[in-house]
Amino acid sequence: MPIDLAAPSGHQSQQYDCLYRARGDEVNEYGPVLTGDVFTKVRTFSPATEKWKLRDVVVVQHPCALRDDGVNRTPNLLVVEVAPHGPIEDWTGHGKLMPLPDLFPQARANRRYQAAMFKKLFLVVVVAAASLYLQRRVACLSQEGIDLLVQR
Repeated sequence: MPIDLAAPSGHQSQQYDCLYRARGDEVNEYGPVLTGDVFTKVRTFSPATEKWKLRDVVVVQHPCALRDDGVNRTPNLLVVEVAPHGPIEDWTGHGKLMPLPDLFPQARANRRYQAAMFKKLFLVVVVAAASLYLQRRVACLSQEGIDLLVQR
């Protein structure tokens, strides 16, 4: 059975604004963390290699699991690496990555197109709210963007 995943509503016209609630200066750095929030230079832990590294990431954990008691954030967040990836025309067959076109609309071509790589799962160990580096949140996906992220 072939994979037939959804595409953004602006797919035909290559308008990807529908994926994002906020990018760059539009991002509210003090808003609560949500599925689909993209951060840069976050200290992550790889259970496979047992090593720490700074990475660009997107939160993939379900909103219900982000807070243990409804108020306090869980000590660990599940994220996937965000890395440069060329433009993707056909979204229907990409189940191992989530294209993030125009994540950095002002950037050069090789940085402008990114993708969330689901084969690269990591943990962000959150000791205190400041340890997530909220000032490094660079984008927040819209409801449509979150739906496409979770579908993959």
